[in-house]
Amino acid sequence: MKHLSIFPSLSVTTLAAFFLPCSFLPAIDLDGDRMSDIWQAHYGIATGQTDDLDGDGLDNIQESIAGTDPHDPNSSHHLTLSKIDSSNLELSWWGHPNKNYHLLSSSNLQQWEPYSQKTGTGAQISTQLSTDHTKQFFTLKIMEQPDLDGDGFSPYEEWLLGTPENEEQEIHLGCTITSSSQFNSSNWAPTNLIDQSLSTNWSSINHETNENATEWLTLDFCENKNINYLELYPRTSSAGVALGFPSDFEVETSSDGIHWFMVAGYKNFSPPTQAQWVNIPLTRTVTARYVRFSARKLGTDLQGNHFFQLAEVRAGYTKNLLPSNPSRRANSLWKSYI
Repeated sequence: MKHLSIFPSLSVTTLAAFFLPCSFLPAIDLDGDRMSDIWQAHYGIATGQTDDLDGDGLDNIQESIAGTDPHDPNSSHHLTLSKIDSSNLELSWWGHPNKNYHLLSSSNLQQWEPYSQKTGTGAQISTQLSTDHTKQFFTLKIMEQPDLDGDGFSPYEEWLLGTPENEEQEIHLGCTITSSSQFNSSNWAPTNLIDQSLSTNWSSINHETNENATEWLTLDFCENKNINYLELYPRTSSAGVALGFPSDFEVETSSDGIHWFMVAGYKNFSPPTQAQWVNIPLTRTVTARYVRFSARKLGTDLQGNHFFQLAEVRAGYTKNLLPSNPSRRANSLWKSYI
């Protein structure tokens, strides 16, 4: 864990921010040294996993994960805090192209909650903070994007090589969203699912012991889009436990909001156990304005009550579907609703 900066009290909030590289296996690592071979070739690093050539406190493995220049101490992810007004602060850092940045927050350095998720574009990244906490800490996890075109190179490695990762990839966030129900608070509105924040959530009403209640979400893109997968991010507890994720569900699409066609259905789906995006491949690529996700068997909260709950939802199209993850795939494709 590398502490980059600690901020004194600003208004009523004391914040600390530090960089925490996330452990991962690079896409291309033929010598097994946990450093990307493409990154090593780009920066001329042959060996020396624990070397810190520029004296910035990060060794070569950490620099490889972060995508930073191991020869330049100014190439880093220092978190910078600035005051916008009496009620709002801004936390910013440099975002390398094709790296995912997960900002987590904590009040005690023990339990961490997702705060926001950003993708680097080669420019400064910022996120707004409120000063309604007496003490708050932030950690930045840096993650590799998946190899969408299946050529064995991560999107970041493609960027270093100067080759396109996937020219036929689209992500659709939706312009509006509606739900079958909403828990009795404005804090659980369905619009939280398309606000690009992992710290806000939507929840259905409490079905208590009835796990077989039906709840649905309809995503509207305001125009027809090419779609062949959905991605859902579960609501998570303060300890990072995924909650309220259904195990039986179906996905339908429509171009007019009247005529619907089933494009995926799953029964006994293995729900996520932690905070992570869940990829739902469709059976084919469709062109549609609307996507409806209907939960048929609900998940539970920490008290065992049955809900349908999520933090974010989005759809997309890629030339090559994401590699299937056995732990995220259903035990059987469910077609009983056709």
